[in-house]
Amino acid sequence: MTLNAKRKRVHDKLAALPGVHTVRRPVTPGGTQRFDLFYVRTGPLSAHPVVVIPGGPGVASVQL
Repeated sequence: MTLNAKRKRVHDKLAALPGVHTVRRPVTPGGTQRFDLFYVRTGPLSAHPVVVIPGGPGVASVQL
């Protein structure tokens, strides 16, 4: 999916919201390509946070 001008503006606006964090992750284990993973953490801190990936089933439900 490419970032056209409108999509880029929305991306930048959401990324700048308070509480939004980013971490750079590899696309594949040990790979050189990376992507930015944006996340928001809410609620009390715990040893086992819950990760919700909306929109499934999709690539998140397929082992690559």
